[in-house]
Order: sequence, then C-alpha cells, then structure tokens
Amino acid sequence: MKRYELEAMNKEALREHADVQGIKLGAEDTKGQMIDRILGDAAPAIEEEAPAKRMQKDAPMPPLRGLHSLSGEPSSGKRYKLKINASVEGDNSPVPIIVNGHNIIVQRGKEVEVDEAYIRVLENAVIQTVRQDPDTGERIPMEMQAYPFSAIPV
Repeated sequence: MKRYELEAMNKEALREHADVQGIKLGAEDTKGQMIDRILGDAAPAIEEEAPAKRMQKDAPMPPLRGLHSLSGEPSSGKRYKLKINASVEGDNSPVPIIVNGHNIIVQRGKEVEVDEAYIRVLENAVIQTVRQDPDTGERIPMEMQAYPFSAIPV
C-alpha cells in the first residue's frame, strides 16, 4: 500500500492491516508511527532505544538569562571580535545566530563583539558539497563553511 492510502485509514484499520502483515504495533503508537512501521521505515520503539538517547522529561532546562550549556553550566565568558564576510556568491545579507534561544543578527562586513558560544555555532555551520577534480573527473565530497568569518579573542 502507498502512504496516502494508509493515511486515509483510521487507527483500528491500521492495527488490523498490521496484524495481517505480522507487524507488531505499540499500544501508544501515533497514527504516523503506525504508518511508518507498516511501511518499514520506522524508527525503533522507545523501549528499543538506548537509554542515553531517550529524552529525559525531568531534565533541567538551562537558565533563561545569559548563555549556558544544555547542562546548565554558564558560558566561558570569552569574548571575540567577529567579522562575517560576504559569501562566495556575493551574499551580503545579515546572518542570524542562535544559541539556546538567544538570537543575534550580525551584519556582514562589520566587526562585532560576541560570546564564544556564537563562534562555535558559526564553526559548526557547514555546507556539504562535491568538488570535481578537473584532471581525473573524480567527484570528491567536501565541507565548506556556510558563513566565512574571522574571530579574534578580545
């Protein structure tokens, strides 16, 4: 069956369809999870996941004021002078950077002072692309920075 055909069914019909195919559905599965399991591209059930991968409902949230890690530790406090350059395509639009819900918008080409956490976000913002060797024609996967920038500790 196609996904759209399964989506037209109610939960009881999905359970019957899964039983006929020998697919075990969980009692608390959502309709989307049922459809995914029937089609065979479902993520493992929560009880099958490793405990470290489960979301802990009672995990403390980081404090709302200031920059903190997800474990609640305050940011290192290191400051950097940041300058984001124009992209290779000549894009000069401002760049939004978000750390744990704290948003800043940095104008390209202007130097601003930011916390180290924003620098880490820019370092991890990469584009997956492919480069073709002009001599051999071989396609080589590579990563490049989404936002070319320079950062100098203050």
